[in-house]
Amino acid sequence: MPIVSVADLVDTLRHTQLLTPAQLEELTRALQPRFKEPRALAGELIRRDWLTPFQIYQVFQGLARDLVLGPYLSL
Repeated sequence: MPIVSVADLVDTLRHTQLLTPAQLEELTRALQPRFKEPRALAGELIRRDWLTPFQIYQVFQGLARDLVLGPYLSL
């Protein structure tokens, strides 16, 4: 699914295992309402060290699921 809105980005992250449950809670409750553009929110996630630039790139390319390989997470 292409990421064209903040809601798209949040939905994609919710359906992957890239963030912890606590991070997802904070993302939904506190961060999502603060950002109008998905790339701005992505920048904040990188700034917080929740995701790497590579991971964000993969998410925006529709390849978020490829970052999780069993118990491993590609950085």
